[in-house]
Amino acid sequence: MPNIRTVVTAIVVGTPTADPELAELRASVLAAGGSVYFRYTSVAALSVMLPADKVGVIAARADVQSLSPNRMTARTA
Repeated sequence: MPNIRTVVTAIVVGTPTADPELAELRASVLAAGGSVYFRYTSVAALSVMLPADKVGVIAARADVQSLSPNRMTARTA
């Protein structure tokens, strides 16, 4: 049976003061087995895909302000 891993997509908001390009945070996401889809330039944030069991590891980093699920949105009015 193949090894199946649950993955989640998330928005990770970083602390840009020490690393404005979020290079260390991006490297940590990759080292955790994830992917970086996009680095936002208007805010210090990344759109990522992570193995579900690594979300807590990334969220606990000192250079992470928040980690939120990336969900589909729609305008209502």
